[in-house]
Amino acid sequence: LSVLILSGGNIKVAVFAFFFGALGPFVMLFFSKFLAKMSHGIKAIDPENFGNRNEAQLYRLVKGLSQKAGLKKMPELGVYKSPDMNAFATGWNRNHSMVAFSSALIEKMDEKSIAAVAAHEIAHVANGDMLSMTLIQSAVNAIVTLVNLGIFLLLDDDDDGVMGRISATVIRWVIVSVFMFLGNLLVLWFSRRREFAADKLAATLIDGSAMIGALNFLKCDDN
Repeated sequence: LSVLILSGGNIKVAVFAFFFGALGPFVMLFFSKFLAKMSHGIKAIDPENFGNRNEAQLYRLVKGLSQKAGLKKMPELGVYKSPDMNAFATGWNRNHSMVAFSSALIEKMDEKSIAAVAAHEIAHVANGDMLSMTLIQSAVNAIVTLVNLGIFLLLDDDDDGVMGRISATVIRWVIVSVFMFLGNLLVLWFSRRREFAADKLAATLIDGSAMIGALNFLKCDDN
């Protein structure tokens, strides 16, 4: 009903807005592993040829956590050079995922804290958070695109003159900006809930005190 109202009953506009707005995040999700490797210079850890002792320990840690979390396939594991302590999970589904750790995190954190961070990222994979975040971002994008097109069609009038067209553009920009702002708030709210859910699952995979230690490490790094 909302789609039909915002599109002025124009089914073609509604369908175009939905696919145009929603498609982008799914394309990014599908290529997320490739894009992450390219942008961060991630080196994949080869279990048949570990580069050093830290890589071997990290691989065994992630493999054990993956099994404990019930993943059928261990995520691809990678490391990348960065002065910031960071780690992230990406991939378009649980069986085609990747977990990457920065060099600073591996070098500065103790084993328990690294395990806590790894458990948090594995929890994201197990919870399917990459897909769920893409779904909500796609919904927001589709709505914003639909609103943008709907207002454009509503205010488009060749008889308005130059000032009328300028006014219509400003009005459309303001309304679309408000929808984008509200949509981003929704995405951030949902993202925070997924972070809490990942922490909750991670606490069942690893000792809770390790989670506290990892957060203290990250807090000191931010300062």
